[in-house]
Amino acid sequence: LSMSGIKMLDRHSRKLFSGAIKVGYVMDSFDPTKIIAFDEEVAITKGDAFAKTGYFDLSAGLAWAHMLDSEKHSYYLGVSASHVNKPEISFGLAESEAVGNELYRKFIIHGGGDFSITRKIAIQPSFIFMDQGPNREITVGSFLGYSSRDRYTKRGKIDNKLKF
Repeated sequence: LSMSGIKMLDRHSRKLFSGAIKVGYVMDSFDPTKIIAFDEEVAITKGDAFAKTGYFDLSAGLAWAHMLDSEKHSYYLGVSASHVNKPEISFGLAESEAVGNELYRKFIIHGGGDFSITRKIAIQPSFIFMDQGPNREITVGSFLGYSSRDRYTKRGKIDNKLKF
C-alpha cells in the first residue's frame, strides 16, 4: 500500500513539494532442495527444509522542486528512507535466535538541476548519496544538452536535444 501527494506552493506552479509513504508485508521462503551444488553442504541441508519468514516494512520520502528565472533554471532535492522500522528477517530460526538479523535502514539523498548556459545549451548536474548499514555510495554526474533551436518557446521546453 503506498500513498503520495504533491503540493504546489505558489500560484505559478514554480515551487513543488511532494511526499510519499509505503507500507508493505514481505513474505520470503527458502527451499534448500532446489539448490544445485557439487557437494552437499551440511549447513544448507541441516535447517528447516521449507523455511518461511514474513515482516512488515515501512518506507517514506520527500522531494522539493523549484523553477527559477522564467523556467530557464530549475533544481530539485529529495530524501527517502527505507526499512524505517528495521524489520527482523530469519529463515527457520526461533524468534529468540533471530535477534540481530534486522534489515539495515536505507537512506537516500538526491538532487540536481537544469541550468541554461545559452538559449541552446544547458547543463544538468545531479547527485545521489545512498547509505545502508556499512555501505555508502555517492554518484555525481552531469548532462550537457544542446538544442538546434532555442530551448524555450512560448509553450515551454523543446525536447529535441543532444545530450552528452
